[in-house]
Formats: sequence, C-alpha cells, structure tokens
Amino acid sequence: MRNLMIISLLLIALNSEGQNTNVDTLKKHIEYLTSIELNGRISGTPEGYKAAEYIADQFRQNDISPYTDSTEYFQFFVKEYTTHKPSYLIKNNDTSEIYNINKHEFILNESEFLISKDADQDSTLFYPIEVAKMKQAFEEAVVLKEKEGIHNFIFLLKDSKKKGVRVKMKNLNATNKYHEAKICYKYGSSDYMRDKEEFNALKERINGLNIYLANKDFIANKTSFSISEEPDSVYTKQYQNVIGTMKGSNPNLKPLIICAHYDHIDSLYSRKTKVAAETNYYPGADDNASGTTAVIEIAKNLKSNKILPKQDIYFCLFDAEEIGLVGSEYLAEQLNENVDFVINADMIGRDKKNKKKNKNLILAISKGEKGRAFDKSYKKYLKDSKSSLKLQNNGISFTRLIFRIASDQASFAEKANFTIFTTGLHPDYHTHNDTADKINYEKLNEFVKTLSGYLSYKL
Repeated sequence: MRNLMIISLLLIALNSEGQNTNVDTLKKHIEYLTSIELNGRISGTPEGYKAAEYIADQFRQNDISPYTDSTEYFQFFVKEYTTHKPSYLIKNNDTSEIYNINKHEFILNESEFLISKDADQDSTLFYPIEVAKMKQAFEEAVVLKEKEGIHNFIFLLKDSKKKGVRVKMKNLNATNKYHEAKICYKYGSSDYMRDKEEFNALKERINGLNIYLANKDFIANKTSFSISEEPDSVYTKQYQNVIGTMKGSNPNLKPLIICAHYDHIDSLYSRKTKVAAETNYYPGADDNASGTTAVIEIAKNLKSNKILPKQDIYFCLFDAEEIGLVGSEYLAEQLNENVDFVINADMIGRDKKNKKKNKNLILAISKGEKGRAFDKSYKKYLKDSKSSLKLQNNGISFTRLIFRIASDQASFAEKANFTIFTTGLHPDYHTHNDTADKINYEKLNEFVKTLSGYLSYKL
C-alpha cells in the first residue's frame, strides 16, 4: 500500500490470478489445527510446538522466506514464572496458611474487613481496612512504613465462601458497602486499571511493604504470633512465534505485519456453556485457527502472485497471545516498534449471532490515518470486484480493541497504525464447542481471496 504504507498505490486490478486458496484447503488447515492431536494448541506444550511446526512447514512448502538463518521460521522466547510459596502465621502450636499479597498478581480482599489495632510485635501493625477506604489505606501505609520498625501489615479477614468480584480503584471511592473484592495489581486489561498513572502510583505504594491476609478468627487481640516464609521458586517456559517474510526492495522502509495468533486456551481461561461439550478439550477453531489459516493462505497467495513489495512483509503467527499478548509484545520489543502497519486477523470464521444478514459480514476496526485509508480502499475493492463479502467498520463491540487489550495489534499500537479483522464473539468463545464444523468456510475463503488480491495489487 504505497501511499498507505510508504508504497504508492496502483490501480485496482480485478482478477484472481494466483489465488490458490479454496474451501477444501481452509478446512484441511483448520481441521488439523483443531484436532485432538494438537489438544488446543496451548502455549508452551508439546502440542503447541507441533502447531508451530505445522505452520512453519506450510511456509517451507510455499517457499516463504524464513525469518532468520539461525532459527529458520521460529522466534524463540521465554517467560519467567514465579511459584509463590505460602506464608504461615504461627500462634502457639497452631499454624495457618496466609497470603502475602505482594507476591500475587491480585490483592485479594474478602467480605467484611475486620482488624485488630493491638500488636505484640513492634514490627507489626494491624491496620483497619474498609473497602471504601482501601485507596486511602495504602496511602497511609506508606507514611507508616517510614516509621522505624514498621514493615508488616496484616489485614484480618472474615471467613467467607462467596466468590470475590473485581473492583476498579475508582469504584472503591464510591461505595460505602462492605463486600468481597479483588483489587487489581496489574495494568492493561478490560478488568484492570486503564489509568496508567494510577496503577504506577499504587504499585509504588505497595512495593517495599510486607502485606499479609489472615483469618480474623485465628488471631485474638493481644495474642503473640510469628510469621514463617519460604523463598519463592522461579521457572521459565519457552514459546515460539512463527514468522515468514517477503523481502522488500527498499530496506529503509518500515515493515508491514500481517498476523494472527495460533495458540488457544486451557481450562484456566475457559468459559461455562449451557450446552453439552462437544469435545473434551478446547479446539479453538474460530479462536484462532481461522486467523492462522488466513495468514498462511495470504502468504501463499502473495508468493504465487510473485509480487515485489518495496517494504518487508512479515507473516507472523504469534504464540502466547491468550496469556497476555506475550508473543507479539516480544516481537514488538525486538523491532523496537519499528513497524509501519499491522493487519491482524483474530476470530474471523463465524457469523455473529448466527443471523443470515451476518452470513457475509466481517468487521474491522482501525487506528490512525493509514488504518482508515486502508479500510476505505479495501471496501472499494470489494465493491468493484463484486465480492459477496461485506465490510463493516463501526461495530460497537470493537471499541475496546482500540485500547491496549484484546489482541496482538495492541502490542504495536503506540507506534504503528493497524486494522484488525474479526467476525465477533459468540457463545462458543473459549469453550469446548468452538469446533471446526461451525466455521463459515465460504466467507473465510472470500476474505482470504479478496485480501490476497487486494494486497497483490497494492503492494
């Protein structure tokens, strides 16, 4: 896209030369990617590695250039995890497991917040907490920390079998009720704080304090106790992005990224469904075997069309998207966000709400001038080529995608314009029932063929 992506636009040529994709090919990819052999393509598992090798093999067969000479199509990276050992509160001969909330991603607070103001240890302060005053309590805790000898804070909690709910910081100031809560200690997701300054301020207040949660019934007023802790253990897991390339003629131009994530979920991230499970694992046909298949086939089509782009094109299949955009963030760091434009395909195989009017509908949301120009130009291409595919640019359900959440385009969003394609959420999202037979292969085929044709004459 020469004037979109520092490449001058050509006239639209409306033919399908070099378009080798068909419904049978798409089915073959998706049925394998969703098979029990790959067991859901969970990140960091042998089945996940097997999915990556399948993608790389597709690139090899179609003569797509490897990402590097040393690792071929693979970009390996590791993520460090910490196994938090429990802390123990010891009173006489009784021992109770407690939580040190500094060790955990969420600050857990349950039910009514009851506390003793008396302490037998000079280094320990029992601090009264109410949900409505949680934010204020952390501010005051910093002041108390500065006093000599005070470094432990114990929040005494009432036993409760109720499930906690997540509460944003702004809501804590508005409520006068006691209730269970999870105060978020992370920035960047729809359930997390979106105000980065507020998050950093909270993190700074907490760092350096030893904050524990304990059952109020275990500690009576003026009762001696001690705290025992074991050191945490650290381990790493290896993941791998799969990246094919087409070299551009001008090395000074920033690359175009065409991407999808190939990993799916395990039970930790699953959703309940009212209908019976169709499999005993999570196939992830729409999320995101559909997008993975599209990128494989677009790469194949562009290669067979023998295009000669001016900028490099990276065909990226990202790992570890489901656990926090880890794969795309790793590539973004390696490229130092030196990217021109990102086209992302995430869940593009279904008909939203299964309505007939959505049978040929695909949704897009874009960021920036290049994104809007791309949408407009691609929509015109669809019209001029008399494609059955309908492109909708203003789906309200995609507003959240502009923020730093949801899918891999977000990892590049600070520096690069983007367009993300999707057909939207559905009841089978993140369930056992996201199966290959529910994909609208005709629509997926039309998307792959038209986007391949469009790019072939725009690059």
